[in-house]
Formats: sequence, C-alpha cells, structure tokens
Amino acid sequence: MSTRRTFGAGKLSAMAGLFLLGMPALAAAQDAPAEINGADTAWMLMSAALVLLMTPA
Repeated sequence: MSTRRTFGAGKLSAMAGLFLLGMPALAAAQDAPAEINGADTAWMLMSAALVLLMTPA
C-alpha cells in the first residue's frame, strides 16, 4: 500500500510542478503598456537630480 501512496504523491507533485511552470504564461497575458508621458519623464529626472544633491560628498 505504501507504493500506491508514493505514486499518488509523485503524481500530485508532477501535476503541481506543471501547473507552476505554466503560471508565467498567465502573467504574460497583459495589455500593452501606456505611452511614455513627458511629464512623468521630467519628474523622474528631477527627482534623480534631487537625490544626487542630497547625497553626502
């Protein structure tokens, strides 16, 4: 009876492994990203400059 239980656990593990391998395919099904906004880019550049000014010399 232990052989049957081991086979069942192996089968369950294999099915779980295949399911986990297929998960990235579900995550990849996303909409196209939004267009790059000039204001967002300017804010990122300004915030990076402020961080550089706050860095101790």
